[in-house]
Amino acid sequence: MRILLKLARFLKPYRFYLAAALLAAFGEIVADLLQPWPLKFVIDNILRKQPLPHGVARYVAPVFGTSDMGVLYFALSSVLAIACLGAVASFVQDYLMPRIGHWVMHDVRRHLYWHIQGLSLSYHNEQRLGDLMSTLTGDINVARELIESALLGLLVNSVALSSMILIIVAMDWRFALIALSVAPVLFVLVYRFTRRVKQASRDVRRREGKVASIAQEVLSSIRVVQAFTREDYEQARFERENLGRISAGIQARTLQAKLKSLVELVVASATALVLWYGVRQVLLGHLMPGSLLVLLAYLSRLYRPMRDLSKQSDILNRAQVGLERIFGLLETERAVQDLPGARVAPSFKGKIEFDHVAYAFRSDKPVLHDICLRAEPGQVLGVVGSTGAGKTTLLSLIPRFHDPDRGSIRIDGRDIRSYTLPSLRGQMSLVLQETVLFYGTARDNIAYGRPETTMDEIVAAAVAANAQEFIEKLPEGYETLIGERGATLSGGQRQRLAIARAMIRNAPIILLDEPTTGLDATSEASVMEGLARLIAGRTAIIIAHRLSTVSRCDAILVLEGGRIIETGTHQQLLSSGGRYAELYEVQFRGQTAAFRADSQMRTP
Repeated sequence: MRILLKLARFLKPYRFYLAAALLAAFGEIVADLLQPWPLKFVIDNILRKQPLPHGVARYVAPVFGTSDMGVLYFALSSVLAIACLGAVASFVQDYLMPRIGHWVMHDVRRHLYWHIQGLSLSYHNEQRLGDLMSTLTGDINVARELIESALLGLLVNSVALSSMILIIVAMDWRFALIALSVAPVLFVLVYRFTRRVKQASRDVRRREGKVASIAQEVLSSIRVVQAFTREDYEQARFERENLGRISAGIQARTLQAKLKSLVELVVASATALVLWYGVRQVLLGHLMPGSLLVLLAYLSRLYRPMRDLSKQSDILNRAQVGLERIFGLLETERAVQDLPGARVAPSFKGKIEFDHVAYAFRSDKPVLHDICLRAEPGQVLGVVGSTGAGKTTLLSLIPRFHDPDRGSIRIDGRDIRSYTLPSLRGQMSLVLQETVLFYGTARDNIAYGRPETTMDEIVAAAVAANAQEFIEKLPEGYETLIGERGATLSGGQRQRLAIARAMIRNAPIILLDEPTTGLDATSEASVMEGLARLIAGRTAIIIAHRLSTVSRCDAILVLEGGRIIETGTHQQLLSSGGRYAELYEVQFRGQTAAFRADSQMRTP
């Protein structure tokens, strides 16, 4: 019920359709309850020559008369009327409930997808993408099945069961007592098996998430898998998890099959007992044959909801597990979100200040310690340091991918947490070390940050980023489809597209994280030309391992162990003979050694 109450808010927009389906469900219950009675009139009042009950005769006589043929026509008309009521009610349910189920699935998936996108990077870093995909697809489909197949079914079966019990008790309480004697046994069976099936269903969903995670991880890194010839290993890993999923699925279905078979045996035993008692009462003259027929018809319908409830327990258990995962994800708090009273940021000038900022992904492992820095509007600030020094973390605090644990970050003198996230990030452009391009055209990828941009602006950005030359050589130019993650382009081409995408936003703040890593000399030169045009007149923070990338920055910060240990220009830092000078010497020696090795290889 707790899970269903959470689902109710997604059902609320379709309450009128749900009410119509509910009304149809009650119509089906009425048709089901009336169905045996016409045959009772035929047997008792025509074949056995018993008079119609006074309450019935008062309504039948004016229309059909009280003769045998009149009663027969009344019975035939009742059969047709009941069939029409049942058919219309069933059609309305079958017409409305799938539509409600699909629209609720659409709403839940849309809401869930929006929520996932807003979760902090620290959450995404800890989650497996395939598991999230499994929740977005499989779990939501199970919830749709619940709405389509079991939601009204539970209500219909419960109301029908209660109504039939009342009618049977009114007709013969002994008969009802015998018929219901199996109810405690059925309850115990369903209760015991339901817990086991629910646990098995949870295991199935967990293993499905693992299978999806492995498939997503391998297929998104297929180049590495093939390069290291690890296809056999990945196939074995996938098959191992897939076999685990199959075993869990078979176990869940086996439990469901056992429950169904046991319910059928218990119901058959009760049916035999009731049939013996009913026939004996007819032979003793205590019960009319038509009444026995009605009671037996109700008995079969009485046990049918019990059977249906046992069958629906599989859908219910899978739906409960799926909805638990969905609402568990929806209830995950966003670590970074708009604070109460946050306002839309004005146009930034670009002054950035870190005031005693500290941050840790985990409390026992701080990443940044007491960071203080200032970048004036239009200033280019370089950040260098060893791997793991905290450079990327420092950069990610500015667009609020994370929030600092202590201290504050200000832009133009105001704490960035006082601004709404979209208005803050909307005035920043990022170029990352790992260029992410989307499946779409070159034009779409450049305009990604500002979809309303014109074609002239797209071309201008491509020219400024030195991307125009290779784009024009593509089969369809700007309309050429780029493979997922830009797999059809070289590293330098992907990076130049990323620079053009950053340029199109015309943002006052530029954040660059290792923009030239992995590029050859020619590509690096083209990228650096594009970067120079991108950061001209804007505040820029550049993270780089190659010191040549930051040598012309207005100021350079050296970060080690999450602390700023040196600050100055390229020449000042070299002259001081500190950590920056050491890094420069190491890189210079490495470049010299590489040049000598290359020369020796070329010498005949």
